[in-house]
Amino acid sequence: TAVHYAHTLGVVHRDLKPSNILVDTHEQARVLDFGLAKRTGGDLTATNAIMGTPAYMAPEQAEGHAGQLDRQTDVFLIGATLYHILTLAPPYAAEDPEAALALAAAGRLAAPESLHECADVPEELRRITLKALAARKDQRYASVTELAADIDSVLSGRVLSVRRRFAAGESLMRAGEPGQEAYVIMCGRVEVVQDSAGGTVRLGILGPGDIVGEIAIITHKERSATVTALEDTEALVITEALMQDALRKTPPWLGKTVTALARRLREIDRLVHPLLAGASPYHVLGQLSLLLPPRTPDPAGTTLDWASTAATIGLNLGVSPAHVEPVLCALADSGLASCQPDGRLLVADRARLERFVEFCRHVLTGDDLAGLPDHERAEFERIHDTLARQGAGRTPSAAS
Repeated sequence: TAVHYAHTLGVVHRDLKPSNILVDTHEQARVLDFGLAKRTGGDLTATNAIMGTPAYMAPEQAEGHAGQLDRQTDVFLIGATLYHILTLAPPYAAEDPEAALALAAAGRLAAPESLHECADVPEELRRITLKALAARKDQRYASVTELAADIDSVLSGRVLSVRRRFAAGESLMRAGEPGQEAYVIMCGRVEVVQDSAGGTVRLGILGPGDIVGEIAIITHKERSATVTALEDTEALVITEALMQDALRKTPPWLGKTVTALARRLREIDRLVHPLLAGASPYHVLGQLSLLLPPRTPDPAGTTLDWASTAATIGLNLGVSPAHVEPVLCALADSGLASCQPDGRLLVADRARLERFVEFCRHVLTGDDLAGLPDHERAEFERIHDTLARQGAGRTPSAAS
């Protein structure tokens, strides 16, 4: 841009405003009137005379600090011009220049979103404008190229948003909270869990490129799950306002379609087969115990074909074997069963397995299981938690 080129030569314009920017017949912007322009490091410090147009001035200009005028002053002036384009008024609209100068020195301007003319301006563009108009230089764009890059991003449809970091173990959101933000995972991994009658259920693990929390901010409902960082994670924050801005940019029928789909998905969650809503060890293991023969001649225990067992249990429960196998995998890892090298499932102690199944039933109903030794209760609680939390997405591994 012309302003960037001037800055590379050490020249600060000091009076950028709409009347000094001309768009020619080829739709190219031309910067005019360099009458107040000065070289940085030159005679800018020679006088504290206030130069510029009060309605658009940066605070350092309005306060007469000539030695502080630099390329970030021009960034402010471009932001002031953008503000005028969005709101149809300069940042410091006052009855006389003295009043405008006082407002500029204090950095007091009306927030764009408070003005009726700016009601439909995207949040991203408002954020860019206010960053360019920051009274403090350390909060302002460092250069016009940074400002231009963010504007180009908005024009090309890329989302501008803040990034947020979450330490391992920190929650991004909790079930029951109002949905005000969604997150696009940029790096790291997060775990999505939900409480059910059978305990805490892992719904999935998300990584870079995945989005979480979007349904709640579209439907204006409470969170239905808790999301926790498994490792240090960085995410792009999508606010409700940003989401609504994006939906307003789409054709009306498309925005309504997205909203309707989000609401229907949330309703469908309530209609899902209870065993598909999360890991339910009791139902799967109860069926497994029924498949075991009442007596086994082999002192090492009973072996069952893995695939046919999963298929039979799935058929009896009305679910896919794919929803049964993760529970069997977690069971094999727990020590109550084991996966043999030939791919068969070995249950060495049927009586112990049946006690655990009974324990799972009591967890499901909320009743206390009397007569269970403390050490076994503690072990069963650990195994139950493992089955409920780690049962999703597992594949069998042969015992070493």
